[in-house]
Amino acid sequence: RMTNPDSEYLAQIDKHIRTYEQVVSYAPNQTYIGNMTPEELGKIESPWHDKKTEGTRQGKMGEIMPQDEFIGMLKMADAFGLVKIDKDFMGGVKEKLTSHGLFTEEDIKKLGEVAKEEFSKANMRIKNEWIRHLPDPFHMGGCFN
Repeated sequence: RMTNPDSEYLAQIDKHIRTYEQVVSYAPNQTYIGNMTPEELGKIESPWHDKKTEGTRQGKMGEIMPQDEFIGMLKMADAFGLVKIDKDFMGGVKEKLTSHGLFTEEDIKKLGEVAKEEFSKANMRIKNEWIRHLPDPFHMGGCFN
């Protein structure tokens, strides 16, 4: 982005971003988390990106977590106060992680809150300086300070 901000590649990138549902239904991802065997994956004709597989986010070997919940997990693990999460965004994330079952009440308390003004300043700086090519409408729910 800094070397070539008018890159045709960057201008087209939003057309190639997969939805969470597409990521979950991608056969190699289902294999990775243990919902399919490598042998079952081998029976599906490649390339796999255009083939939908029935699957769930939970597998016996792992989970495909949505980005907002992952950002919440980063905040829980942040011992230095570097992760800032928008108060509005935080409400939805906190609700999802509370009902997840993996996290304790103590974990959820680590999510805390961010002053709206502090996050707004970081949000504007990032949007103006670094992420000009992200699709609109773009809502940034968190950042690293």
